[in-house]
Parts: sequence; structure tokens; C-alpha cells
Amino acid sequence: MRSGEANAPVLTPVQLHQRQTYCQDDRDFQHGSVVYKLGDSSFYSQTQLVAGIKRRYRCNRGYVLKGSSWSTCLAAGRWSNDPPTCEPKGCPSLRKKENNIAYVGYTREKGTDGRYPQGTSGQVFCDAGKILVAGNGFTECNAGEWIPLIPLCYDIDVIAQGREDYCSIPYIWAGQLSSTDVTEGHVVHGFQVDFECLPFAERASPSPITCMSGQWEPEEPRCTPKHCALPPLTRGLRIVDAPSGAITPHTRNLTLECSSAYILQGPPQITCWYGDWAGNIPTCDYPKTDPPPTSPRPTTIPTTIITTTEEPRDLLPRLPGEDYSQCGKAGDIGQKLRGRVVGGYEANEAAWPWQAAIYWQRADGSWFFFCAGTVIDNEWVMSAGHCFGYDEDITRLQVKLGLTDRIRDQGTPREQVFSINGLYLPKEHDFIDFDYDIALLHLARPAVLGPYVRAICLPPEITSPDADKERLVAINSFGMVAGWGHSKPVAVNSSQYTIYEDVLQQLQIPVRPRQACVNSLREVGEDETQFTINMFCAGYNRKPLDTCFGDSGGPLMRHIFHSVVGRDGIQRMQKRWVQVGIVSAGKGCAVEGQFAFYTHVPRLVNWVYSVIRANHTQSGTELVQL
Repeated sequence: MRSGEANAPVLTPVQLHQRQTYCQDDRDFQHGSVVYKLGDSSFYSQTQLVAGIKRRYRCNRGYVLKGSSWSTCLAAGRWSNDPPTCEPKGCPSLRKKENNIAYVGYTREKGTDGRYPQGTSGQVFCDAGKILVAGNGFTECNAGEWIPLIPLCYDIDVIAQGREDYCSIPYIWAGQLSSTDVTEGHVVHGFQVDFECLPFAERASPSPITCMSGQWEPEEPRCTPKHCALPPLTRGLRIVDAPSGAITPHTRNLTLECSSAYILQGPPQITCWYGDWAGNIPTCDYPKTDPPPTSPRPTTIPTTIITTTEEPRDLLPRLPGEDYSQCGKAGDIGQKLRGRVVGGYEANEAAWPWQAAIYWQRADGSWFFFCAGTVIDNEWVMSAGHCFGYDEDITRLQVKLGLTDRIRDQGTPREQVFSINGLYLPKEHDFIDFDYDIALLHLARPAVLGPYVRAICLPPEITSPDADKERLVAINSFGMVAGWGHSKPVAVNSSQYTIYEDVLQQLQIPVRPRQACVNSLREVGEDETQFTINMFCAGYNRKPLDTCFGDSGGPLMRHIFHSVVGRDGIQRMQKRWVQVGIVSAGKGCAVEGQFAFYTHVPRLVNWVYSVIRANHTQSGTELVQL
């Protein structure tokens, strides 16, 4: 127990009302945000900051919390711990090999953590035969990132210099060309190509672009930091300096205030930071002297703190594809240091709360991880059919939810462990070539949904034969994959020993044309007919970025806008993660010219809905094909 909590007196509701002793509402927390909690609810009014309410501090991306993240309001009207601070992260060394850099001059020495401190400047010098693409070679460490960009050195394209029938490949800050047909440092006159921006950026120039007489038309491709949509205005809240239009530029501050009948709770300014609002969005509440018209929730006081009567924790619908307002809510998905799916990044804690780890019990009673899955509601997990044998004994299967680090998170409150009482595959599933590669696992008891365990959204049910089943897996669209699988490239038909990752990895990859998928099979002498309409492929042609062994059953998901009606009855456009693919098969991992194959979820989603609606919850001890 933290200092000061042990001596807090027990108060009755009458005494608590009479004394009206409140803790200070000081949520103006630099480089971070504060949330007040009472049980499962968040509070914003100062009249509610009474003994027993807790507050949690969080830092914005790029900052590290120094001090205690939790504090409790004591009966004396003070907090049990002093507020922490958010200190900026340092920056990793600029990668020389990947960026063709010969030497980097830094203005400061590395810290004990091996990173360069906030404010460090770096000057880049290119390798022989390379040239700086953009900028003057200078960059500065700001909150864990090199800003405004990491200098890149590319090959000097002698062929394209001074010729009007060629265009040099453009450098795009926070973006890249979508086509894999670009294999040289230049393209010919008339070549047309689209370009994509990274998740934290957006297009600032038209796409596609065309090479015309040595120049890109209609203009050079550009990506800029993502803007922010105006925040929702709750009761009495209004914007003082609203920008023109409905968006706010990156780094722009927005000032908010309350109408005369209310008082502002929270900071008067918020900052747009790469498409998200940094800090708490304030609210308006009744003046301190006037109690709210209704109590927020009934309370009891069994000990020294106020607790609330518990509400049902399963708030998601059984069929999450029909209600995007609850499914598909990810955690902090910002990229950390580079790790591996193959070539991916370590995921933040609770970033992908629907990720499931599936284990098999050995003869000696121990459990080992072998496949992944996704939570699609509180009773069902979706995975790949090939993870399971036709004679599977489901009593030896175990599903773990809430994990990011499979080792560190074991035995913590984040982890939920389940046996299963139902395992279902389509009757058309091919155990050799992996057609109809999908499976549903029914948990023996419902999962408790919360910050670490949530459902992903499914594509909508197909109700018409004319429905566009390819819309969510459009060619060159980017999706996110996540998994604990093998992290090194593996050659085709290799018997290399498999090592799985402890920490969940994430990676963004593009969907490929179907002909490219077929060609990749031909290159390794495989029968192209094994690539069916129920599959698609994704990945890079030459970059060592791919899913691998152990990632099977995990999701390929896309972030899409959907119209959501909130509890306040206001309709807003919000983004939700929708699963469009299941990691299925591939020839090696991160092999040049090869792509990973994924189950086409939009084409098979009706089978998922039919199994759930038929209430197939128990299959005995064996796999059942429906």
C-alpha cells in the first residue's frame, strides 16, 4: 500500500456528503494526459474527486513516465503520490547501412541507454556514389524520433540525369511508391504510378503521378503530417479559435472554453499531433456550488474507498461485424524499435487486444505455442484451419488472451487462459493445399472484455451475389499483420529450426495482384491451381518483410472509417480495425519474388456468421467440419 493510504478513515455516505473534501483537479499534465477512475468509470467533475477515486497518468508518444503512474484521493483531500513527469525519449543511432550513410556527426554523446538525448543534432554524409535525396543532411532528436526526417542517400542515377525521356524515382517524406514494377533508379516517359503515405501522414499532392518529359506530373508527390478532425463537443463545450473547415493542421493548438453556465474541467488547449489530439479533451461541468442533476452511479463504501455497483463487462455484440462501434478498437499502435515478424516492429502493450496465442499440450503435460488467432467476440476465436489436424484432440488445446509479451505477461492480470469446447472448420477445407483455410474455436467460458482483450471487426455479411468481395482487399492497399512467429528469412523448402518471438510483432504490407501470386508459385515449380479464389497474397517483392512460421492463424487487418453512433446519440466517423485476411501459407519467408498467402475473410465471412448463429458451441473432443 502506498504512503498515506493505510490511515485513511472509513466514511459513511452522510459524513462524506457533509465534509465535501475534494482532491485537486490538476489534469493539465505536460506531454501527457490524466484519467480519473472509479471502478470501471472515468470522471471529470471536481465534485466527484472524493476519497477513493484514483487517477492515472499517461505520457504522449515519445515520452517516458518518471514517477508513479497511479495516485489515490485520500480522505484529507490530498493525493497519495506527487504527480510524475513525462521526459522525452532519446533517439536510436541513424542506421548507416540501410540509408547508405558513410558517417554521421552527432552534437552529443550517447546516454547510458545507448540512445542520443533530446535535442541532439546529426549531420549525415553519404557513401561514395550516393547522393542526398532531400534536405541538407541535418536532423534533430525530438521525443524519440529524428525530425523532420531521417536523411537518405540514394544511388546517383547517371542514366536519368539530363534526359527528358526518363524521370528519377522521387523521394517522398513518410511515403512510398505503390508499384513493385519500379526496379531501377528511374522510369521511362509515360510511366504512371500511385503513391501511399505512412499511417501518420496523408497525401498533399494528387495520385497517380506520371513521368512526362523528365518531370513528374501534375507535380512531385508529397506527404505531410496527418491533420486532426475537430474533437467532439460535449455539453457546453465550444471552440474559441476554430480553424476554417473541419480539420486542424499538425502541431496546431486548439483553444476550448465552456459557455457561461458551466466550468471547464481540464486543460484549455489541446495539440494536434500526427492526426491525434495530444492530451485530454476537456469537458464542461456544473459549478462546484451546484450539484449535478443526477448522481453518475450508485455507490457503496465497504472499505476506505468508494466502489461502484458493477455493470456487465461484456458490452460487445456476439456478431462484431454488425456493430463497428464496439469492435476493432486498438491500443497504442505506434511503432517502437525495429523487431521482427520478419522485418517488423515490437507492438506496444495492449496494442492489438484481439490477438490470441494458441498452445498444444505435449505428452509430458507442458504447453507450447504453435499458432495465433483473433478474438471475434467474447466466446469465439478465429484462426487458420491448417493449424489443426483432421483428428485433432481439442482437450489438448489452450487459448491465451491479453498477451503482448508471451513470457512476461504470463500469470499477470492481463492474461486470460481458456480451454475450448468446440473446434469448427468448413467441410471444404483442404488439409493439403489449405483452401478454405479458416477455423473457429469456441471458448469454454466467455472472455472478460476490457483494455487487454477486445474483439476485432469482421467484414459485413454478404447479402447479394453482386456484392463487391474485393473492396477490402484491393490491390496495393496496405494492411497490418501481427504475430509471434519466426523472425528470420527462411529459404523455400528449408528445414531451418523455428524460433518464435516472445514479444508480439507488427508489420504493414501491401496486397498484391492475383497474377503476381500465381507467378510466385510458378517460380518455385509449384502447381498454380493451389491458389484459389478463397485466398489473396500480400508482401514485398524484394524487401525482407514478411510473415513466417508461427504467425499462422493471425490477422491481416485494415483500418477503415465507419459511421458510429455514440452513447450521446451523435453520429461520427471513426476508424475501426477490420480483419480481411488470416495468415495461411507461403514458400519460405521473406524470399525474393515470393509472397505470403492469406485466407480471404470477406469471401468466407458468411460461414463464420452461420456457425455462430447456429449456436454450435460444443463439438465434444474432436474437430467438426460444417
